[in-house]
Amino acid sequence: MPGTIFCISIFKNGKNSTWHYLFVIIFACTLAHADIEWEDEDEGKFIFGAPSVVEEQKPRMPRKNGTIIRYYGDGGLKSKATYKDGVKEGPVNEYYPNGKLKKAFNYKNGKIDGKVSIYSPQGVLVSREEYKNEVKDGVALQYYPDGTVKIESTYLNGERVGVSRSFYPDGRLWEEVNFDSGRQHGPTKIFHKNGNLRINKIYNQGRCETMTKYKNGEAVSEESCGSNVKVQSDLDSE
Repeated sequence: MPGTIFCISIFKNGKNSTWHYLFVIIFACTLAHADIEWEDEDEGKFIFGAPSVVEEQKPRMPRKNGTIIRYYGDGGLKSKATYKDGVKEGPVNEYYPNGKLKKAFNYKNGKIDGKVSIYSPQGVLVSREEYKNEVKDGVALQYYPDGTVKIESTYLNGERVGVSRSFYPDGRLWEEVNFDSGRQHGPTKIFHKNGNLRINKIYNQGRCETMTKYKNGEAVSEESCGSNVKVQSDLDSE
């Protein structure tokens, strides 16, 4: 009869979930012309029934191992990931609908670890960062469309540290910022395209204290500044 559940098998914490019992149940339900559906979950219920039956609980299935490939609705490749005992382990690639690589990264013990590369829909590298235990740690780079480095930073345990540099599209230095535990600390220097220093701001744990302006390489003024001061630069007009 439509809507009738012919077979139900309950699985809890792995009990009675051997393939031997599963095959017996599938065989019995096949004789009853029942539909068979399941999804990958830690525990739940197999429900075998007629096509009109709606599944509300998900059963326990074998842990994923090997390469899992996913596709878009039109059949195009969406992602490829490697699993070990149900946990992502190894390389993962994600793709745009046009088939171009979107993101390439790596898992270790179920967490992102190593280089993470992101690409534009045209296949151009946009950024590359380093992770440890799913936390940004190491060198982080952003690129212009032609491959020239736009921003270069260093992270430690998810926080920006040391000197971060930004560049004009032609590769010349635009800005140099010092960081301490994720906050600007020390000098922040902004340069003209010709390489001359334009502004030097001094920060103390994220707060701007003084700002010195330069002309033709010589200091022309010095004043106090607030943490919300924004300095217009040549790069802003690019």
